[in-house]
Formats: sequence, structure tokens, C-alpha cells
Amino acid sequence: MDANDEEADVRLQRIADDLLGDFDSSLESFLRKSAATTSSSSTQVKAKASPRVRARVRAREAARMAALLDPFQEFPQLLDVYLARWLPMLADAFLESVERSSRHSTKANATAAAVAAAEAATAAAASTTTATAVSSLVVPLQAAVARLLYTICKVRGEKVVVGFLPVETRHLEPLLGALEAQAVASPSTSSSSTDALSLTDESDQHGSWTWQERYIVLLWLSQLLLAPFDLATISTGRRGRVDDVDEDVEAEGGAAKRSLLPEIDGFDWPDVEPTAIPSITLRILPLAVRYLAVPGKERDAARVLLVRIAMRRDMQELGIRQALVHWALASLDGQGTVVRQPYYYIGTLSFLAGILSAAAGASDMDDALAAIFAAVHAVADEDGEAGPNSVFAAIRSSALARKMMIKATRAVTVRYIQLLDQPPQDESASADFSEAADTAIETTIGYLLGRLADNDTPVRFAASKALSIITLRLPPDMAAQVSDAVLEALERNVLHDAATGHVDLTAIDPLEWHGLMLTLAHLLYRRSPPLEALPAIVRALQRGLAFERRSVSGSATGTNVRDAACFGIWALARRYTTAELQPLQVLQMLATDLVVAGCLDPAGNIRRGSSAALQELIGRHPDTICEGIPVVQAVDYHAVALRSRAVTDVAQRATALSPPIYGVALREALVSWRGFADAGDAGARRVAAASFGQVTYLMATSGEDTTAPLDYFFKTIGTLVSKIKTLQARQVEERHGFLLALAAVLDIFPSLAGGSGVTTELCLSVLEQLHGVIEKCKALSAARRPDLLAEAACRLIVSSFPIIQAAIYLGAGTKVEQLSTTLLSGPTLLAESNQMPATLFQKTVLALDFAFLSCTHEDTTAAVQAYNTLVAASVSGPNAWLGRQEADVISAASDASLVLLVTLGPQEQLSAPSTAPSAPAAPASPASSTAPLSRHSLISFWSGVVCRPRAAAAVSFKARASGSGTTGTGYVFAMTKVFPLYECAMARTGENAGEDKSKSSSDDGDTISRALLGRWAADRSIDTRMALLQALAQSPAVLMQRAITTSSSAAAPGSRFRSILAAGLDDYTTDARGDVGSHVRMYALRATQVLWAQEAAAADRESSTYSTKPTGASILFFRVLRLAAEKLDRVRVAAQATLAQAVGGQEGAHLQSLPFSSQAYFRCLLGLWEMVSIENDDDAGYSSIAAAAARSGDNTKNSSATKWMAALMRGYVTSADTGNEELVVASRAAMVDYVLANGGGDNDNDTLRQSRQQCLWQALLRNLPGSPAAAITAAGKVVTPPDRIVVPTLEIVAFLFNAGVFSSSTLDRTTTTTTPNRDDLLELCRQVNEAMDKAGSVRKVEACIKVYGVVALASKGTNGGGDVAREKLASLLHHEWPRARNAVVDELWGLGLGMELSAPGPDFQSDAGTAAGATIAPSGPGPAISTPSFDILKGVDWIAADSASLGKLASQLGLVR
Repeated sequence: MDANDEEADVRLQRIADDLLGDFDSSLESFLRKSAATTSSSSTQVKAKASPRVRARVRAREAARMAALLDPFQEFPQLLDVYLARWLPMLADAFLESVERSSRHSTKANATAAAVAAAEAATAAAASTTTATAVSSLVVPLQAAVARLLYTICKVRGEKVVVGFLPVETRHLEPLLGALEAQAVASPSTSSSSTDALSLTDESDQHGSWTWQERYIVLLWLSQLLLAPFDLATISTGRRGRVDDVDEDVEAEGGAAKRSLLPEIDGFDWPDVEPTAIPSITLRILPLAVRYLAVPGKERDAARVLLVRIAMRRDMQELGIRQALVHWALASLDGQGTVVRQPYYYIGTLSFLAGILSAAAGASDMDDALAAIFAAVHAVADEDGEAGPNSVFAAIRSSALARKMMIKATRAVTVRYIQLLDQPPQDESASADFSEAADTAIETTIGYLLGRLADNDTPVRFAASKALSIITLRLPPDMAAQVSDAVLEALERNVLHDAATGHVDLTAIDPLEWHGLMLTLAHLLYRRSPPLEALPAIVRALQRGLAFERRSVSGSATGTNVRDAACFGIWALARRYTTAELQPLQVLQMLATDLVVAGCLDPAGNIRRGSSAALQELIGRHPDTICEGIPVVQAVDYHAVALRSRAVTDVAQRATALSPPIYGVALREALVSWRGFADAGDAGARRVAAASFGQVTYLMATSGEDTTAPLDYFFKTIGTLVSKIKTLQARQVEERHGFLLALAAVLDIFPSLAGGSGVTTELCLSVLEQLHGVIEKCKALSAARRPDLLAEAACRLIVSSFPIIQAAIYLGAGTKVEQLSTTLLSGPTLLAESNQMPATLFQKTVLALDFAFLSCTHEDTTAAVQAYNTLVAASVSGPNAWLGRQEADVISAASDASLVLLVTLGPQEQLSAPSTAPSAPAAPASPASSTAPLSRHSLISFWSGVVCRPRAAAAVSFKARASGSGTTGTGYVFAMTKVFPLYECAMARTGENAGEDKSKSSSDDGDTISRALLGRWAADRSIDTRMALLQALAQSPAVLMQRAITTSSSAAAPGSRFRSILAAGLDDYTTDARGDVGSHVRMYALRATQVLWAQEAAAADRESSTYSTKPTGASILFFRVLRLAAEKLDRVRVAAQATLAQAVGGQEGAHLQSLPFSSQAYFRCLLGLWEMVSIENDDDAGYSSIAAAAARSGDNTKNSSATKWMAALMRGYVTSADTGNEELVVASRAAMVDYVLANGGGDNDNDTLRQSRQQCLWQALLRNLPGSPAAAITAAGKVVTPPDRIVVPTLEIVAFLFNAGVFSSSTLDRTTTTTTPNRDDLLELCRQVNEAMDKAGSVRKVEACIKVYGVVALASKGTNGGGDVAREKLASLLHHEWPRARNAVVDELWGLGLGMELSAPGPDFQSDAGTAAGATIAPSGPGPAISTPSFDILKGVDWIAADSASLGKLASQLGLVR
């Protein structure tokens, strides 16, 4: 219903300073290099050097800069304070780039030719791919600046932007020359794209521009043509000049000179001396005409440029304007047989409209008015005298062309009206002119009225605006005729029901109504209609404000009409005085309609438009609106942005201000399509229904009505039930809304029940009506959208609880005055059942059970029993609502199940059997059996359904096609939600209950637990596990009950359900959809949060510290710690919140505040152990769950740290290896910083580094196969880490060696505490060898090879680890997989580079007989090491080499001894 939880404009205003500040601070460095990098070696020159513009910039940075400005399109004024700084900087950089390109064009062309020849000569496809990839990373600065300038034009408007561009005439030639050069380099621009700047613009390699560059230059040239002196004085005589012609051409005369003028298709140069035309004109016209026909934004800039040069006085004197007009009219004559692209005609029409607008109020275009009108009218007239014309049909097919025709005819008509108002100079000519002008005006008005129903919105906008502008200049009598014509059109196809007075708008055209309503708004804005027409106009605006139509597909088509009506009311309030409107008595009606629209309209722009119109209405006409200022404050522009808030909070505040006026209107509107009868949005119906209940409560308690509150309540119930009965079976959405509204009204009953009007008969009457409504819903279970009916009926069952409660209490003799303190609404009962402890819920259930036993009113007992039987049959009988799979239905049906069990009363009251029935082999519905209903029988039945999902398919319908294991989800939620009844039964047992009842209650509680655990063990379906975890998270009593009542002192508290949570946190199931187990992990994290929150609350209530044993805390904590570092963002976010809760205090708040993918976040995770372990001095209790889990090792600090770090690394390595690029960089940098940041300075820092190094080493080895600390299953098998952990761990081990964390310098130390030492490397090689033995993927083998390579390089042959690694590399040269052999060769080459051999020695001979080895002294004690030359790896395809060659290679490289 609401696209966002927060208004976009409010969020933008909050971050605007940051966005604009970021752009402002980055612009200088984005455009220019620093002065130090561009100056010479002289210090004095450096000090005076200015930054130089860059040649190219990063494409990603250019996109980021543009993205910073895009959000400001709704608030462009926020950029105004920066434009004076930004635009000159961008313009100067653009000019410098253009000038530099012009200076080096020859060199650039030569370079491009050389590059092209080299690319054509090369045969390596990989090289071409690499070059393309590199070129896509940067873009020319000129293109990037043009993109930024266009973005600012898009946000702030081109007219504002050009005002800040430099207008010195010296810039005209460079810009024009650059545009000409790119036009020659790229002759075809008809395919100009309007997409964003391509970061891989291949055309840039050939000198052509992006469309943004062309747009900006054309726009800039149009601004430069505003120079106040003739173009001939600033023309330099470059390309296109005909002055300097040779003698032969001079002798031939003017015809030869005219042949040198640029050729433009269909354009005839004026009959003047060719040398009189400035060269700038000769160069600009071909470019402007060319770009006038492109589909991109260049067309708009070319139109401005062409109009600007045509309207210059010196150009008009030369006949340029007349020639351009004749060219445009010739393009529209329709005589040609070739139909051009629509953009050609759009550009021509836009030029005519532009030049007419530029000449508005002047006589420049008077000589062409008739010709332009005739040409445009011929195109627009579909029934012309000449018959069908393919050219005209092509023009009319374009909405933009129709819009331009409207603009052109508007300008012509307005000029005609102006000329008619002037005194005639020639009487004979005046009569002919008046007749032609009148014909043109009438034709134009008729055409515009027809265009009001155009299919395209821009055309309707243009037609309505044009009609209002023309009407404003007409005489009053003719203007009144136009207004009457619009009002008459609004009455067409409107059907009136004389009996009811209702208006039927189903036959009207929504598009035509939008145009007509928009025309009325424009007429009102220009104050064209007379006062006598205002009543009819107001009625039309009210009708338009409430207009709504649904298309065949179900989409709303009345939003435009309502938007235009808001504009009309705003214009009416602004243009007409209070004295003019007050006698019409329309101000309060309009205000009420605007309040309703502002609160309830489905469209956000209509709600805000209504709020703005209401503010204008009350502000312009003070003291005429009831509660004017408070209403404006309530229906605030920002408050109505979210529909959920507008429908609830704003509507209720408006109702409270004046219930008889605003309350009545809102209540009536809530029953219509604006409220819970909205057929398009189920979420909106739910919110509107809840608001209807609150508005009904405010109306009932306002005291404005003589009706008593309870009478008003029962009257509303009757009205809603009667309307529900009149609904047809197909009106599912409307029935859904009315049922929800009925439920919302029932929820206010406890607040109204304190008076004397509540009687048993009234309660039973309401219960009887509800019985009929629910029975009808049950009968419609096979109708369309049965899920909506099931959800609404279940909500109605929940809300019926206070009616049943009141009936039972009154039947038991409770006084009416006591009902207000004892009744609870259904939602309140559900909320109280989830409280820990559920004191009020228990009191309510026990009191209701006692009232059941004391009830002496037989009719009440029978009515309640019949109602419960119907509810039980609907909820858990055949075609049970609990058997559906929709989330909304499951939530509502499980809530209804709890209310059902509460209202069933104690077991004895319904004659339940003395012994509890056993779970059936195939569950049979209690509602369909002869046995009486009871809480125990229903719980037993639900338990059977949960435990036997295949049998549940017999009582559930429309189960998912994914398998029978997904059935019974609703029963899982029902069982967890009814668990608080078990506590009530135990409380009653403790007070006064027999042994049998105690046994039955205990059985119920244990039945629920066993059913949930059994379903988890039997069903491995992802959907089922998600449902079980979600149900546990929503029912904290289930989780806490197990933790409180466990009887084993050895087991961890709550271990029965902690095992489910632990299994959910370890679910990594994958299928064709991907990592579907991530959804299970997320739900398990939420359930873990609930459990820990309840345990912390219990500890607070007991005023004690967290007393869980370390083993119990570590069951979940280490899994959460792993997930907090894993690669999936959504899981990591959920785990971050859970881990912060476990850590607690300031440390937890700091962890939660960090961005979940930042280096600081991963650095905090790595240092979390050192932060938490300080708190572990007291064994009696722990301040947090993390502190308790920190003592879960083998009673030693090192063991606990290793276990902690190993758990973290199991998730960390996935982010550091297989995450996205930013995640890999951040996590790896944090790991290196964790070890090396404090590694220097003093002994304490060196000790800290060694301890972190050792802890990280042991943790990584613990996650590899063959670890001595590996976990062992109950059957005695060693748990082998999966490849999803082993492979990333191997990759990270190799990375840490290469990054210097496990550097070779540490191996030179003789202390036994050095990590990794000789034994550590041998152990690593052993574990890697064990991982290789079970390798089933190439990636795993490659990771092992990398580890062998870094071990061989780190040890330098001085210990056993290096020897083992080299031998393994030698053996892997013979691996069966080619990729593995290739990886070995790559690793050997890296090994050679790392050993830094400078020259071959005499101890090794290559195949060519040259020396291939060298002897170097070791850095530590030991003999000299003979190091081979690895150059022999070059020039040979070792993947295809035979075994003998590979063995010889291993010997030559010294890999084997």
C-alpha cells in the first residue's frame, strides 16, 4: 500500500546537505589535476602553476557525481546556492577540453589510425577484450562534464543553466568548430539515444560525441547568439565563407557564388549576395537543421538555436527567417511520396511553434500567419478535402507532433485575436481579414475541444492550456460560450437515477473528463468563467474530485481526473474573492471534500494536492471554514504522504475536530471505493477498516448526536451486516473489506460497554448475525479469492470475543457496570497472550471459565456452543482455513484458533470425556465427529495434523504443489499460539483442580512440544522449517516454557527448543533456486533474538545477571557469530542485530551502528573476543550472553579464544573469498589490520601481534580436515568441515601468507612460540594433503596448490614444511585435470619470482646447456640453498607435456630430492 515507510522528500531534505556537500567537495578534484603534478621542477613555477583539466576521468566517478544530483528533481531550488560556483567551473573545464581536443586533433587522428592498424594486425582475441575492458573504465572529461551539465539542466531547467554559462563571443568559434568536427567524424546522428551516458562509448574512439555533448553545445550556441551586434562583425570567415573565391568563379557571377553555399535539403537560401551572409550563419544553419530531426534531446536545443538565429534582426533583414519558414511549410505540404521519420516532422513543427512564440505580441510573423495556420490545419484535419494523406497520417500518429500543432495553432489564434482588437487601417482588407481570423479562431477552438479527449496526456495538457489562453483573450460573451461548451461536455453520458438521486458515471470517457476538468482548472486560474457559471463549475469539480473508474485489467483510471479537480479547486480559491464565493455557499462543501480526499484518496499526489488546495482555500477565505486552521494543521501536506498514516491518524484527527461535518463525510467515504471497498488493494482495505472502527468510536462518543453510544454501535453493526448480505458472490474484495470493518467496529465494544444499554438479548442478536455472516463465508470457500474471505472471517471471529464474553458474563449474573473493566477486545487478548508473564490473559481465561460454569442462561449457552461449533468447523474442519498456505490467512486463522479455545470454556462444561483421546492414526476433525468439542480434543487433533503432514492433506485444501511436507503450517502456528492456555491450566491446577485435570493439562503442554519437535525431525522441507521457526519467534511462551521447566541439571536451559534453533542456524540447504537455507537461518536468527530478549527480561525481573551456563550460551552464540560474518548480506544484517543483542552494552550498540559491509565492522568482529573476555572474571554470573559463551572452552583462555575465533572464521572466510568485490576487500583488509596494525613499537604490541597471529592460525587450521580439535558425533565419527568452509579457508591461508600476516620473516625466529613455526607448517601440509585426498572440485585443488606454493616460498627450503610442499607440487604436475596442472605451473612461476633470483649459477644446467641455478646464503642458520632458475617454465605448454618431461621439470626445479 505504501511504497516506502518514509516519505522520499523528507528523507531527501534530511540528506540534501550531505549530497550537495559531497558533490561540491569532489567537483574540483574531479575536473582538474593538482597543481603539484602538472608543474615543472622549479619551485617558483610550482607555486604559480594552476591545476590542469584532466583528459579522462573514471566512469564510475562520473556516474556517482551525476547520481548525487538526480534525487533533486522534486526540489530543484536546493541547488540554487551552488549553481553560481558549479556551472562556471564545469563550463571552463568543458571549454578547455574542447580547445585541447582542437589543438591535438591531428595527433589524435594519427594515434587512432596507428591503434586501429595494430588491432587489425594482432590475432589475439584476449588482447582486444582486455583493451575494451580498460577503455570502459574511463571516459573523456568533456563527455563527463556534458553529462553533469545535462543532469543540472534536467533538475533545474535549461533556462536557468544557460544563464550561468560564459557568453563571451570568443567562445563561439571554438564551440562551433568542435561541433562541426564531430559532425564530420560522425555523419549519422539520427540514431541519437536519450539514454544515460554510455560508459563504454566506442564512438569516442573516432572523435564523435555523446548526445549530452551535442545538446550542451547547441544550447550554449543559442545563448551566444544573443550577442547585441551583427553576426558579420564576429564571423572569422572559416568554413562556409564565400568571400575568397578565385577569379574564375568571380567571373561567372552570383550563380557560381551561390553554388558554394551549403546545401540543405528543401531549403532555399535568400536571394541576396552570398557574401553578405555571415559565415557563422552558413555554418550554424546546416547543423541546426540536421539536429532538428534527431530523436534525442538535441532536437530541443537545435530548435532553440534555429529560432534564435531566425529572429535576429540582422538575419531577418537578410531573409533568413522567411527562408526558414518557407522551408518548414514545404516540409509539411504533404506532396511528397516519401514519408520521413516522425522526428523530422516533430522538429519542423516545434520550430514553427517556437518561432511563433518568440514573435508573440510583435508583428514579425504576421505575414506568415495564414500560411502556417493553413499548413498546420491541413495536417491536423483527418477529414481534409484532399483525402487521406500518408504524410499527414504519419505526423498525426505522433503525440509530440500533435502537441506541437496545438502550440502553433494557439500562437496563431492568439495573434489573430490581438490583431482584431487593433483599429483597422484598410476597411476593405479588414473585412476579409476579420472573416479569415474568425474562421481560424472557431476552427482552433473546435479542434482543441476535440483534442481534450486525446489518448496521450501531454496532448490533453497542451489542448487545455491552449484553450484557456485563447478564452482569456476572447470577449466575455464568447468566453462564456467556451465555458458552457466545457460544462456541457461534462454532462454527456452522465446518467441520473431519479429514484435515488445517484449519478452513474460508468458510460463516460475518463480521458475526456481529464481534459475537460483540466480545462476548467485553467479557465478558473485565468478567471475566465463568469460568476453565473461558478455553481455548475463547482458541482463539476466536486464530481471530478470523487471520480474513479476501473479498467478491464483492474487498474485505476480516474487519478488524472481527480488531480485536475484539485488544481481547479485550488485555482477557484486563489482567483475568486470571499465576497464572490460566500453567497454560493460552496466553501464548506469544498473544504469537506478536500479533507476526505486528503485523508482517503488512494493516490499520494491527490492526497497532497488536496492538502495544498485545502490550505489555499482556508488561507484565502479565512473564518469561513469550520475549524479552519486546526483542519489545515491536521491534514498537513507531509502528514498525508503515507496512505496508512493519512487513513488512520489524519482521518481520526479530522473527525475529532468536527464529527458532524468531517466525521460524517469521512465515515461515508470509508464505506466507498476510497475506503474498505477498494477493490484493488487488500492492504488498503485492512487499514481503512481499522480506521472505520476508530472513526465510529469517535462519532459514538462525540456527544454531538442524540443517539446513545451503544445504540450507535449496534446500529452500525446492523448496517454493515445488511450491506454484507446484499453483496454478490463475485464481490469478494468488497466482502473482504466489509468483514474487516465489522471486525474493527466490534473491537470498540469494550470501550462502550460501561453504560446501561448492554443486554443479553442484544449480545445474542449480534452473535446470531455474526453466525450468519461466518456461515456465508464458509459456504463461499470455493469462490474467487477464498483466501481473502478466510482471512476476514477469522479476523471477525477474533473480534467477536468481547460479544461472547459479555453474553457469558451477563448469563452468569455479572452486573452491567462491571463489564467495562472485565471485557477485552480480541486483538488485546492476543497481545496479552504473548506477554511474559501473561497475567491479564490468565485472569481473563480463568474468569471466563468460571463464568461458563456459573452461566444459568440456556439460550446463551446454546448460542455460544452453536457459534463455536461453526467456528471449529470453519477453522479446523473439512476445507479448514488452518490448512491454507497464505501468510495472512495463517496468521488470522491461528489467532482465531486461540479465541476459539478460550471461548470453548472448561472441559466439563461441554461434557468432555473423562479420558483424553489419543492421537488418531489419521486425524479426524472434531467438528465432524459426534464427540463434543473441548480444548484437549482440538489440541490433540491439531497435534495429529502437525505430526502427520501427509494425513493433513485430507483436511487442508490448496496445499502447495511443492510436496505434502508443506501442509499443516497453519496448525503449527495455532499450536504455538494456544500454548498460553497450558499455563492457564497449570495456574488453575495450582489453585483448585483435580488430578485428572492436571494430567490433561500437562498432556496438552507436552503434546504441543512433542508435535513441534517431531515435525522438525520428520520434515526437512524449507517451507516447513521456516514456518516452525516463525511460529516459535511469534510465541515466546513456547521458547521460555522449555527453558523454565527443564528438569535436567546437566542439560542447558531450554535445550529442547535450542536444538531446533541451532539446526536452523546451521541450515545451508541449496537447490535449483540457490541457497534456500538462508531463509531458514534468518528465521532462526529472529527466534534466537526473541529467546535471548525473554531471557534477559526474566533476568531483569529477578534482578540478577545472566545465569546461563557457558555450554548453554555457546550452543547458539557461536552460530550467530559465524553468521554475523558470512557473505550473504541479508543474513549478515540479521545476525549483526542478534550478535549486538548478545554482546549488549556500549559494545553491542557500537557493533550495531557499523555498516554491515564495512572494514570497521569486520575489524570489530575480529576484536570482539578481546573486548568480551575482560568481563569473565566472575564465574557466578555473566553480564551478557557473549560473556557466558566466552568461557565455553576447555577452561583455558587460549582454548576459549581459539574456539571463538574458529567459529568466527567459519563465516568470515566466505565473505573474504566468495563475497562481492567490496565485501572481499573490506574483510581482507580488516584481517590484515587486525594482526599487523599493532605489530611494531614495543614489546607489548609485539606480544599482542604474536598472540593474534597464533589464535588466527589455530582457528584456520581448526576449520580444515584432519584437525585434532575436530568435533566428534555421538556415533564416534569425526565431523569433516564442508567444502563451503574448507575451500575459502585454504584461499584465505594463502592470502595471509602473501599479505605478510604469516610472513617469511617470522620463520627466521628461533623461539618455539613463533607462528607459524616448523611444526605448524608440517601440520598445515598434512591437513591440506587430507583435503586433497577428498577433493571433488577443481577449485578445491587449486586452493590446495596455492597453499603449497606459499608454504614452499615461506620456508625457503630450510625445514620439512617446504620440502613437503615442493614434493606435493611436483606430484600435482601429473594431476589428471589440466586446470590443476596449469595452476601448479602458475604457482611455480610465482615461487620463482618470490625467490628473487638474479642470475643462474653453475650448479644447474637447462636443456640448452646454460646455467640455470644459483647458490644463495640463507637468512638463518643452515647450509647454502641452491635455487634453480624458473625461466625454463617459459615457452612450453606444460599442460600438454608428457609425464617424462614433467618429471624432468620437477627435478630441474629442485622440487624432488
